[in-house]
Amino acid sequence: MPCEPRRTFYMKVYLYMKSSKKNVVNAKVKFNLLNSIGEIVFVTEESSHVFTVETPFTYMDVYEDSLLNDNHRLLIRDKLVISCMIDEEYIVNITEHLIVGKYEEDEDKLRLDFGNLLQTGKFSDVTLAVDGHEIRAHKNVLTARSSVFAAMFEHEIEERQLNRVVIADISHSVLKEMLTYIYTGKVSYLNDIALDLITAADKYALGSLKTICENSLRVDPSIENAAEILILADLHKADQLKAKIITFIKA
Repeated sequence: MPCEPRRTFYMKVYLYMKSSKKNVVNAKVKFNLLNSIGEIVFVTEESSHVFTVETPFTYMDVYEDSLLNDNHRLLIRDKLVISCMIDEEYIVNITEHLIVGKYEEDEDKLRLDFGNLLQTGKFSDVTLAVDGHEIRAHKNVLTARSSVFAAMFEHEIEERQLNRVVIADISHSVLKEMLTYIYTGKVSYLNDIALDLITAADKYALGSLKTICENSLRVDPSIENAAEILILADLHKADQLKAKIITFIKA
């Protein structure tokens, strides 16, 4: 039987927005690895991504056996040449920064671990009650991510004494998505609940989640939802979203 390639470590290539006047930037990106004579050896498919400041996005995994393969001639005096191409049509004031390194445990594993912590409720110390459902959570995670939860648990109020918080103003599905974002930094069903999620994000001081919701709602407004989006944008001081919807309505 043929032997599997030896893969004892791998290198990950990230791209993240170091700084920008915009909270969110859409860009199409493609990475190439070049050999010693400038030929493309490995290439990623061009893909679109929504970048937020200081949030890295993984674009390429390169394993040890590929890096050290003499036929590929990738390492030039122990240096690796990486080409990054960004579609200018999608860029608005973007500064990109490339991070290349060898990681045994990356952010994807971290997201997975925290997601499992939420899903299992292991070592939870607070219960969130909503719509007849109960979700077990962790005060340290909630307070680290939300100043509203931090204030709630720092003061001598009923929630701190009983280790139970009744959520009365958002639905069970929206709370689950908000908690998923708090624990993992990702949202699974954004298009379905962005209108409700932006309200929850604003109430619990989750600025990045609010921005993500704004960006989603700006993409494809319709005659049916434009008025509702405009009201929410004004209520939650989402100025860019408000301007976009006003332009859409006037068109």
